[in-house]
Amino acid sequence: MADKTADRNAAPRVTVEVDGADVDVRDAPAPDPRASGAEARRRAAAARDAAATWVDGAFPGHRNAVLFGALGFVCALLIFWIGFFQALLVAVFVVCGVAFGQWLDGDPRIVNGVKRLLGPGNDPR
Repeated sequence: MADKTADRNAAPRVTVEVDGADVDVRDAPAPDPRASGAEARRRAAAARDAAATWVDGAFPGHRNAVLFGALGFVCALLIFWIGFFQALLVAVFVVCGVAFGQWLDGDPRIVNGVKRLLGPGNDPR
């Protein structure tokens, strides 16, 4: 009776075909946690590609605006950590980052808006 219970609770046998032979996955050696940097770089590249695919899908044509907006946000949080004026500065950093990203994307809406506000047509002289 104990043998049947042990069989039911045992992990199922999972095999993978490698070079024409079935290999039990449980018999495979555990990955070395100190694996080469190549594997880490491959995983980082896969994560970067997945993130870039998501950004391109969610914000088509505005990859740099999103990137530099997030970068400005992170920099502002690292420099200032709470308070009204610091939070206001966070917003300024984010807008500057988005404006720079838009400029790199070839769609400088914020820069053009500021130029229109400060342009020669609004000179009170």
